[in-house]
Amino acid sequence: MKIRKEDSYFKFSNFGFSKFANNSLIKIRKKVFDVFHNETNFTKDNKILDVGVSAQDHVSSNFFEQYYPFKTNLTALGLGDFKELESLYSGITYVKGDGKILPFKDSSFDWVFSHAVVEHVGNDENRISFIQELIRVSKKGVVLTTPNRCHPLEFHTGLPLLHFLPKKIHRKLYTLLGKDFYSNEENLNLFTSKELKKIALEAILNLNLQKSIFYFLKHIYWLGFPSNIILVIKRMNNENT
Repeated sequence: MKIRKEDSYFKFSNFGFSKFANNSLIKIRKKVFDVFHNETNFTKDNKILDVGVSAQDHVSSNFFEQYYPFKTNLTALGLGDFKELESLYSGITYVKGDGKILPFKDSSFDWVFSHAVVEHVGNDENRISFIQELIRVSKKGVVLTTPNRCHPLEFHTGLPLLHFLPKKIHRKLYTLLGKDFYSNEENLNLFTSKELKKIALEAILNLNLQKSIFYFLKHIYWLGFPSNIILVIKRMNNENT
């Protein structure tokens, strides 16, 4: 199924390249899904959880629901009202909940996926709790993505380079430039690859699973730079490893 192109996610009118950015976004999301497919080798019998579905459907938020073929074995968790999604993607189970405290038992799903959510959960403690919960409810592993702080363009604001500055400074600048929402750590806390690996390790250690789990990073590139970090976590008893 093709990703719908009519919804514009990027609104970078001040730079005049929204159309280019949106077309690029579609390609990036397809690459992310391909990584998930290749790393999990999912089958129609696998139970999948997508953490962070958006109630407002657009090209960035719910591409997983659009692409995933076995919808009756897919559970999508988010914070909003799912009426629109239920009409668009029938067969999926929708659950309202917080990714830091998932309402599921241990190993409830074969694979857990989460796209561009972990940077929105706040401080390091919350980020660790979020990844820890994804691991806890997974039987085989987790595929998680987040924008790369080292990319020259910050995707949420459309502002270049400012996010390279120390966090206190770039957040003050965001406020001055009218980007108040994204100036707060609780709304946007970007990762470098090094930071994501560190947070993932702490989550694994908290679960005392360091001897039964391995993890690694992959990257998606845009404009010649790694734009998206993909964290792949697999349990060593997973038949696909």
